[in-house]
Amino acid sequence: MADYVLLQLLGEVGTDLGQHWPTEKHFTAWLGLVPGSKQSGQRRGRQKRLRNRAGRLFCALARSVGRSGDKALGGFYRRLKGRRGGLLANLALARKLAELFWCLMVHGRAYGEEGLKQ
Repeated sequence: MADYVLLQLLGEVGTDLGQHWPTEKHFTAWLGLVPGSKQSGQRRGRQKRLRNRAGRLFCALARSVGRSGDKALGGFYRRLKGRRGGLLANLALARKLAELFWCLMVHGRAYGEEGLKQ
């Protein structure tokens, strides 16, 4: 499944991410994976963020990685899920995966999985 999702992602965003998005924050904002907040004076509200196709692919990847038992990213998902709930944990993990993907494609920095430290 991961190979197919990777091919879909490359088809959606291309291979030169630095040309379109100067930072990973720009990339995650385009994906719709940033938290929404709106404040005007004392009133606070929420803005609904719409995710495009690539953002939904990262959310699907986050669900898959979150179920893994021995991965450090799976541990991040489970810790956040216990505190804030599954939907927010899935969104946070999708954002983290998108930032790692951007760093890999732009700078060539690979992610070294350390696993869960016990």
